[in-house]
Amino acid sequence: MNTLTASLATQYGDEQIRCNAVAPGLIMTERLLAKLDECMQRHLRRHQLPRVGRPEDVAALVAFLLSDDAAFITGQVVCIDGGMLAHVRTYANGGNSRAARPAGDTAEAAAAPRC
Repeated sequence: MNTLTASLATQYGDEQIRCNAVAPGLIMTERLLAKLDECMQRHLRRHQLPRVGRPEDVAALVAFLLSDDAAFITGQVVCIDGGMLAHVRTYANGGNSRAARPAGDTAEAAAAPRC
């Protein structure tokens, strides 16, 4: 996706056509919420921000990229994952140790199968 986006931006930039891509992380919908198992729910509690993404978050980014405010942005892949790929806090704080458990995780959760 990176190479395709940059290539299209280069190829069509002279014609004032911009090309950007959006790379969303996990975006919470009611349907997804209904299918989450306990391992995924524990993983989500370790998210960088106090919530996961919503469809409205992605829509707002796309609306911005289509607007005149983004007229000088082209050839970019914009990651919208709430910082999930930027920094895995649990590993930086000692891996999967007890000290790395977020508030609310119990000893029983720590003893549960690793996700």
